[in-house]
Amino acid sequence: MRFRTVEELVALRLLEPKPPDPARVARWLERSRTDHALAADVLTRLDRDRAMAVAYEAGYRACAGLLILAGYRVTSQPGHHRAAIEGAGALLGPSARPLLRRLDAARRFRNETLYGDAPPAPVGELRQLLVDVGALLDRLAVVLPPPDPGAA
Repeated sequence: MRFRTVEELVALRLLEPKPPDPARVARWLERSRTDHALAADVLTRLDRDRAMAVAYEAGYRACAGLLILAGYRVTSQPGHHRAAIEGAGALLGPSARPLLRRLDAARRFRNETLYGDAPPAPVGELRQLLVDVGALLDRLAVVLPPPDPGAA
């Protein structure tokens, strides 16, 4: 996976500038934590493929949330999921790339299960995805500003 800069992703119209929306990101973080727990605690025992897909979605929202906080949104173009992963890589730097490459592999797995025929999700890959997504959610929580008490 090639990691492009945010500027390249904007030039390709995969990202566009938009004012940050911490309240939206806080809702996404809460939903993603719920999905992560569901994938880890319930779906892993019942349906590993579905657990991979749900965990991936939580990771995707973490990537998109990082971009929103940085003042960008993912556009509705083909390739927007990959653009979110690449954009997160641009924001988080090279040390996050191995984790994001594994998230991209989960994206491809999700696509294969939705639109094609994929072999069952390997147990080890699912375990690692859950660790990786948990780490992404933690990183998002660190950069999420506290709620504005005057906004309610």
